Amino acid sequence: MAKIRVVEGEVTAIKTDALVAVINPKKCVGKLHEQIKSRSGNLFHALAEAEMPLRSGQVLYVEALIPHGGLNKSVIFVADESKSVYKVVSLALAASTKYKVASVCIPTFDADVSDLLELAKAIADFIKTKPPIEEIIIVVSNSDDKFILDDELWRV
Repeated sequence: MAKIRVVEGEVTAIKTDALVAVINPKKCVGKLHEQIKSRSGNLFHALAEAEMPLRSGQVLYVEALIPHGGLNKSVIFVADESKSVYKVVSLALAASTKYKVASVCIPTFDADVSDLLELAKAIADFIKTKPPIEEIIIVVSNSDDKFILDDELWRV
């Protein structure tokens, strides 16, 4: 069974096979995208932007085939306009299985309590399928979010 960890910190500072990033179907903007670019250059985003415009719900798996200085080997971009955390996390985790990702990192940023509960539910439902993934790391920005997720995920 996959190991699930909730850690407080910066998502691009954690070494994983894949990092999950929600993407606007028309452009790459936002705090997470700036963090990825600062660690890895424009490598991942250049490939994602070449595919735009995207459909809401479309998943792009972008793998680094050259050294880039970042800690993530790939990025799973999920195009979304619905703001459904459950949907985004479910699509990203399904892609992690499809692309044989061993470890995946999911950021929460400024999630509210209902978003954190949706995230925990999506992970719990995914784990029930007994996926081959080894580790899911959820990165939170504060101790309150860590406490909520630890509480929700301890049963998984």
